[in-house]
Amino acid sequence: MRPLKVVLKKPDTKKAGDFTSIVFTMMDKKLLKAFFKTTFQSDLMLRKYGISNWDFLWEDGKLINSHTKKEVLYFHFIISKNSKQFRVGAYDPEPLAFTINKYGINAIIE
Repeated sequence: MRPLKVVLKKPDTKKAGDFTSIVFTMMDKKLLKAFFKTTFQSDLMLRKYGISNWDFLWEDGKLINSHTKKEVLYFHFIISKNSKQFRVGAYDPEPLAFTINKYGINAIIE
């Protein structure tokens, strides 16, 4: 197999392009096939989509978006981690599941 040569410059600006634009350009030229699937979500991403009331459920090792019912690999707290509203609740005994929203992470015990 021949190695793939990638040019990291945008032809119109002579500046480095971001990785996604490079992949899409190569796909358009039929030089590359790529699979895009949402594997993670973040509070910033949801805000950009106009979703302000979001919540997730972690149960049995799976993280599920409660609105779409789709599993994601992880959730990035880009905004929430710096919010004074965001709290991680105490739990005892070991919880069965967790709810996660813009206000924090809380255990479900029963």
